[in-house]
Amino acid sequence: MIKRFHAAVLALTLLAAGFLYAQGRQAIKFPTITTAGYADGSGNSDWVVVDSNATLTLQTRKSGTVSGCSIHLQGTTLAREDAPTDSDAFSLSGAQDCTSNLMVHIPNRPVKMIRIHVDSFSGSNSPSVQPLVYR
Repeated sequence: MIKRFHAAVLALTLLAAGFLYAQGRQAIKFPTITTAGYADGSGNSDWVVVDSNATLTLQTRKSGTVSGCSIHLQGTTLAREDAPTDSDAFSLSGAQDCTSNLMVHIPNRPVKMIRIHVDSFSGSNSPSVQPLVYR
């Protein structure tokens, strides 16, 4: 009887710990991709401060008919006040095909800021891709 009780307590503790861990991850919602890039025409989103060495998770959600899509998560070790340029950005995820929903985990990268870079995007029926990054 005591062994069952301890097993039940352990199971509930692990379940609660997993729930609290999942609740503690912050979602960063980047602008929805609807053209070959973003509004400034550069193919890059704005930099978002993360200042983290945690595992990052890139996730996309698509709608419409996305026939061609390639993005990657970029990072920099520079702070916002250092005004990073394209030459200060490096790829964290490698090119990712986003013609369907995806999820990629990027473990332990010591970055100060991240952004989404759009390599290509095409489709029909109001295509869009919503990139999210969890940290």
